[in-house]
Amino acid sequence: MKFLFVSNPAHGQINNLMSIAHELVLRGHDVHVCTGDRLANRVNKIGTLAGAPDRIHFHGCGSGAAVDDLTVLAHQNPELFHSRARHPPGELVSYLNLVCEHTEPGGDNYRDTCFRVRDVCNEVRPDMIIVDNFSPFAVDGVRLSKQPYIISSPGAACAVAKDVSPLKYPLPLCGADGSPASRRGFRMVWNNLGFIAWWLRWCLTHPWPKERRAFRKDVLGLEPVDIVCDSFMTPVAGTVKENVAGISFNVAGLDLYPPECYHKDVFFVGPCYPPVRSAQTEGIDFARQSKEAAEIIGGAAAAAAKAASAEEPDPVKDWLDAAQKEGAEVIYINMGSIFYYTAEEYEQLVLAVTDLHDANPSLRVLLKVPALGTDVQPIPPAEELPPFIRRESWLPSIQTVLEHPVVKVAVHHGGGNSFNEALSYGLPQFVLSQWGETHDIAAYVRAHEIGVTSDTSPRLVREDIVAKLDELLRDYARFKRNCNRWQLRTIQAGGTRVAADIIELHARQAKDNAELEE
Repeated sequence: MKFLFVSNPAHGQINNLMSIAHELVLRGHDVHVCTGDRLANRVNKIGTLAGAPDRIHFHGCGSGAAVDDLTVLAHQNPELFHSRARHPPGELVSYLNLVCEHTEPGGDNYRDTCFRVRDVCNEVRPDMIIVDNFSPFAVDGVRLSKQPYIISSPGAACAVAKDVSPLKYPLPLCGADGSPASRRGFRMVWNNLGFIAWWLRWCLTHPWPKERRAFRKDVLGLEPVDIVCDSFMTPVAGTVKENVAGISFNVAGLDLYPPECYHKDVFFVGPCYPPVRSAQTEGIDFARQSKEAAEIIGGAAAAAAKAASAEEPDPVKDWLDAAQKEGAEVIYINMGSIFYYTAEEYEQLVLAVTDLHDANPSLRVLLKVPALGTDVQPIPPAEELPPFIRRESWLPSIQTVLEHPVVKVAVHHGGGNSFNEALSYGLPQFVLSQWGETHDIAAYVRAHEIGVTSDTSPRLVREDIVAKLDELLRDYARFKRNCNRWQLRTIQAGGTRVAADIIELHARQAKDNAELEE
């Protein structure tokens, strides 16, 4: 069969999709990927790793505001990023207005990008399209093709929720913190109604959403879905005829909603890791593979063995191994690919973990910080950090870090990938949520007691960090027990293998339906 993946090129959107694409190549399928031009080499590398370079095909859809996510804007405008893109829970207005000021609601560039996606869909004629629901140009272009598609969703589970009653449950993005008081009663309903009123007012009166609705309807010729989706977001599963299913990279039940809030064709598969690695741990079901697929898997194994023999040493793993021998405990801090530090907040973080280390000298910190110029991220060099902190801008393998027994806690910004990756390794989490649905993920962590959340989000404050990490470490056994339970549910969700199964099944089903209609 033939499959097409469409997404913006951001790590948060593309990582899970590339793992699934890799798995489908291993199964003997042809895989096409339509994304930003800068990912051409990464996409082509999948074919090399799979031992089937002729099975992967790249289709560039350009670059610029229509294609790229918030990362480019964030790194170009530090003041705007820290003052407006980052916002407290429920206070979306600064973020939305910032996006509106720096992107076009329509225009020639957005139109041409949508048409490019549509044309790729029509040229490839795949058995199924998989499109990221955080990429408006991608979803709009796929919808224009009138072909069946599956949405993928790397963010909070609520991003695929369809029927959330404002009288029963806190609405997505409304700022609920996961506490019992925020999830029921008069306060919740009042907060929901105020949030609905604000959303409607913004959609109806702000020029940008009005122009986006008109552009989608009059220029692209797309059928209206609902005012919020038409104004800013993309349609969830169950609202567009051609959308046959949804795949969320979360675990079912780890949110604030019962199953009936989601369409029946939404599937929760958990995080998706590259299949060459998972093939070693889970095994490949050769009985399900064609002879051709078995040959491809054999080639992939040979390619993986060759790559492994040529692998350079992993200094981060060596450091973790040394910490384990010393009887230390490691806190892993990674605020994602978009986030970067102000001088003040970096100092607050370093002072906080120093306070914790003073109280517990066996504590170590692995800190991942993007390598950016001091004009963007004005922080001291890593050499000035105390010896118990190791700072890296790139990790050879995040999985090697997460699975290492010396790593006890994961600290992150509430991104969907960071959240689910920590979950899949049973790590208690401290969430310093920053924007949008990262606050929803923080609420899930608090509600299900798999970690702690910041009281000062989005700001990093020394006293808050110390208090929350101290709470997490003091009551570690309870948090770890809850995390182990959800780790098992993550394994049950199936990850990459099950996501590929879902795609294959719906492709066969769509093909059968098309034959019946003929």
